[in-house]
Amino acid sequence: MNLRKWVVLVFGFVSLLTTGCFNKPPKVPQIVWAPESTYTRATVVVRVATTDPNKNKIYYIMDWGDNVIDTFPSGEEEEPFASGETVEVYHIYEKWSPRDQPHSKIFEIRASAKDDKGKIQKNFSNPVSIRVIYNDEPDRPRIWLKNEMGGIKTRQTFYAAATDPEGDSIAVRFSFMGAKEWTNFRASGDTIWAEAIFDRVGTQRIWAIAKDKKGSQSARSETLDFVTIDEGYVLKTFHAETRPDDGETETLGMQSSPAIASVSGVEYIFIGSEAGKAHIVRTSDMRQTAYTYPDVEAAYDELPWGNSAAVNVPAGQWYIANDQGELYCLSTASASKIWRYPNRPDTAFTDWDLTDAAFSSGYVYVVNRDEDSLYVLSQASGTKVGYYTSPGLTVAPSIDAQGNVYIGDDSGYVHKLNSTGGLIWKHKLDGSISTSPVIDGVGNIYIGANTATGGYLYALNPDSSLKWTYSIGENIFAQPAIGTDNNLYFCDFAGRVHAVNLTTGTPKAGWSLINLGAAGSSPAFTADNYFYINTEEYHVFCIGIDGKIRWETPLPVAAKKRRASLSKREDLLVPSPVIGSNGDIYVAAGEDEPGLYKLKGRTTGITANTDWPMFRHDQNHSGKAGYSPSR
Repeated sequence: MNLRKWVVLVFGFVSLLTTGCFNKPPKVPQIVWAPESTYTRATVVVRVATTDPNKNKIYYIMDWGDNVIDTFPSGEEEEPFASGETVEVYHIYEKWSPRDQPHSKIFEIRASAKDDKGKIQKNFSNPVSIRVIYNDEPDRPRIWLKNEMGGIKTRQTFYAAATDPEGDSIAVRFSFMGAKEWTNFRASGDTIWAEAIFDRVGTQRIWAIAKDKKGSQSARSETLDFVTIDEGYVLKTFHAETRPDDGETETLGMQSSPAIASVSGVEYIFIGSEAGKAHIVRTSDMRQTAYTYPDVEAAYDELPWGNSAAVNVPAGQWYIANDQGELYCLSTASASKIWRYPNRPDTAFTDWDLTDAAFSSGYVYVVNRDEDSLYVLSQASGTKVGYYTSPGLTVAPSIDAQGNVYIGDDSGYVHKLNSTGGLIWKHKLDGSISTSPVIDGVGNIYIGANTATGGYLYALNPDSSLKWTYSIGENIFAQPAIGTDNNLYFCDFAGRVHAVNLTTGTPKAGWSLINLGAAGSSPAFTADNYFYINTEEYHVFCIGIDGKIRWETPLPVAAKKRRASLSKREDLLVPSPVIGSNGDIYVAAGEDEPGLYKLKGRTTGITANTDWPMFRHDQNHSGKAGYSPSR
């Protein structure tokens, strides 16, 4: 016999030993552990083990004693178990009719096995007894979705509730949880919630099962569809950092609403931070390109740049007030100081309470709440060229298309001034003025005021006569915005979103109040009929003018805690979102994981071209009706 034939014969003989008639079945399994008792409709976990003489992988065949025989693993795509491995198998004993039946029954569990070549061990293990106690499982749970749609890569919340006939506490397993994952136990009938993050676009099938403290499981709930879309999730984050005396890097908050503008063809964000800096951040990669400190760095806990910036691209300037009561004019190219008002020595802080600035036709406007005054400053030099004072001036100024300035006070007066601060008229409303004015294309003025019993939204004609009044029942602090359907939208202090007809002051037809759960910012409207709102709890919402929530994104800060309190700045209670040139969304957060967040938007979701589509009118935060911002 030549060598080649000999090798072939040997190889065939070895193959026969391992895969043919010489393949032996696994040894009779051993039940390593089983509980002494369980309840009906509860998952019983049993541990079994055996070895295979040929080291083949093993399937376990379980006879549970109730006329049910299972094979583990059962799925076609699941790998069989390794020889010698102790594994867990499981079973649920179904209920029997309690009438004329014992309260408990004894069942005998036995185990056999087969290898992955199909060789079966015909003998079963010695039986192990288990007592199964009758128990009524929870009722089939009711489930519901917080929202019907949401972005991928974001935390989504789902709810369920079930009752137990015997009053046992209940836990829930949702479809997106692992087989052994359950929520914490809650009282029977309580609402139970869980969160999930989905990484793929499409329809997610959501259902739930409840179990009681004894482990008895309910029937599966109905299945609901939750749609995930490729938007609304965090793309990048910019963190404002500082180094206190101990040398440790500290990330501090951003409480102002970001302004956005294009300078020399590049889009930037302009914003101040608790870190004592005024930042210029490139939108494409969220990297800081320039920053400045105030002339004397303030204490870290004083929110030195708590106001929002206003960016005057043609002048190469941006304006932002710090909490030491100074308005800075900075370069849009380098963030270096051009001028400061008042231009006092560095050690002589004013401690004034300044509002956001507005600008128009060579002037910059800012209200000083401490001195009850409006300053009109030269854009070129920062010198005061106009002045107006009246008791209790409270809100940031707004400017109409003709350059007239509107402000409000805490006595309810709305003041209309000319471009240098001369009074044209003032009109008394009920309550304390609480929002900066919004001005439409024909010069009508919309402004919020609060009383001891609730808030009101007022509309004034250009001649100061009252056009209409809308009663809110809750205070209003966030500046409204005009939507793409020519309705006025705003969020009250209770977190309810209102839509009001601009002409009549009545609720938008078919609109139901949307409860966001916390006080909200000013809306930012998109050209494709959606708007974004940030809340006090740092949840960013995308809502359609049809009243449906498209997505809700909790910022990373929102996983920690809500802000302990709100600032006194009326329009800045919650940082408002701003929209970039490609539809991405930018919003600031100030607690726990503070920063400036960039969220995925839609290319069709650029800023709407309405009379007043967002906070401070436009992305540059000019505060001026009819202003065309640099994008």
